[in-house]
Amino acid sequence: MKTISAEQLEKVHESLRALSERDIKKFLRDFQKQQEPLLVYLSAVAEREEMNDPEYELLIDGSLLFWKLTRDASGRQKKLAMTEIDEADNALLERLDQVADAGDERLLEIGSQEVARLRSYDQPHLIDFLLRHVLETSPESGIRKEMTGILFLNLCNVLELLLRASSVGEEYR
Repeated sequence: MKTISAEQLEKVHESLRALSERDIKKFLRDFQKQQEPLLVYLSAVAEREEMNDPEYELLIDGSLLFWKLTRDASGRQKKLAMTEIDEADNALLERLDQVADAGDERLLEIGSQEVARLRSYDQPHLIDFLLRHVLETSPESGIRKEMTGILFLNLCNVLELLLRASSVGEEYR
């Protein structure tokens, strides 16, 4: 898969933000058709984590952006299987269980491990975007401070799943 440039990322991000209501619905239908298990997963995560509307929007918007960019950069993308998504989610939940009582320092360590794993895919601009748009949210955005880590880790999971799906024929990392 080609490396996605910062310019490509910003261009696609802006184009998605400028979509009309009708175009958004069409885009979501395309996403659902091509990655339905991922859409089901995103809805389940939002419910499990009791996300408010701005948090859910960030999760969906980031996932849609990553889907479009990875699909376009690879020219092909396999449909994710629910078993594959469940395995990634279960692994994430295990890591989160380890930090439940450990505090912010351990959560930071897990976040650093996620970033290190994502860096192996050689898509630095996607990681930078993820870091900026999740960890630098303001209180005015409606995203609760305690949810930024959860959002970040779940979007890391989504990004890695999409990068894998876009690396068909390449060895998974």
